[in-house]
Amino acid sequence: MSQRHHGPTAPDRPTIRRHRLFDGRLILCAVLCLLSIAMLCRSDVPAPSGEEEPEPFAELDKETQRDLRWGFDNQSLARMFNAERDRLGEDFDGELIRFVGTNARRHYWCAAFLDSRSYLQGRAPRRYLSQLLYEQGLHLEATSDKPSLSEKRSFHHLLAIGYIRMGMVPLAVHHKRQAERLFEKGAGGPATGVEEGRLYESIPDE
Repeated sequence: MSQRHHGPTAPDRPTIRRHRLFDGRLILCAVLCLLSIAMLCRSDVPAPSGEEEPEPFAELDKETQRDLRWGFDNQSLARMFNAERDRLGEDFDGELIRFVGTNARRHYWCAAFLDSRSYLQGRAPRRYLSQLLYEQGLHLEATSDKPSLSEKRSFHHLLAIGYIRMGMVPLAVHHKRQAERLFEKGAGGPATGVEEGRLYESIPDE
């Protein structure tokens, strides 16, 4: 009597719940680690007395009061951002966290300014801080009143690239998987260079 061939057995619900719990714990651990590393650079040393210093990110804040300003003439915005990075020194990390607040687009673009070669303008990348901003921005976008699938996919896509650069393969795999699921739903994605494209494709599917 011939045996009938059956396809692979679908995972049962407890297995699916365990995978989701693992993913959730993985992301939480990543965010906490990134936050701890980023905040090591923070300093509460008061500024020297003398001429009054402008408020941190005052010029960039004025230029980006409307979210539509992000994404247009980003080199100009990057110059403002980098000028504050140089001026604030050890206070930069803490002031940046205050500046981005709960605005997902600020998280997205400030993360790009910290990591993308085209925006660094000769400065060293700050990948841990950049990843922290992307993670927080993704959470803000996902929990907003009208989350954008394309914005979510962009966050996942760039997080995957960042984590593979840092050798954090499980996190890179997780975010690539999420980005691909959103792509299948028709979500757009970020414009990236050839190097970033190769890094993304190098991430294993599982």
